[in-house]
Amino acid sequence: MALHMTMLVVLSGHGFASIKPSSAFAQQKAALKRTLREEYESMFSPMVTECYASDVTFQDPMISIGGVQAYQQNVDLLGGRNLLGQILFKDASIELHSVDEDPNDPYALTTRWTLQLCMK
Repeated sequence: MALHMTMLVVLSGHGFASIKPSSAFAQQKAALKRTLREEYESMFSPMVTECYASDVTFQDPMISIGGVQAYQQNVDLLGGRNLLGQILFKDASIELHSVDEDPNDPYALTTRWTLQLCMK
């Protein structure tokens, strides 16, 4: 089964909302984009939780998850890294197609990706 998805990651917390777009902000955003690419390549193993605000919002067409811990639990489930995930799924992977900036919101990044996994 393959799901083609788009997810919006809103850059809140970590002072992002209080930082006016500047060279320092651009460097932080570039670092986050690199981290996102690395996380997707590894199916979020490990997930670099310190790159996200505790109240970050992950939103795709199927689900909206508030909080980095809740998102990590969801990714661990799909990746078979917890008991329920080991029972339900195998061979999970994510193909990242792009990490895009929103021209109307400097604090938002959109990732486009395909999730592939097999149900047991």
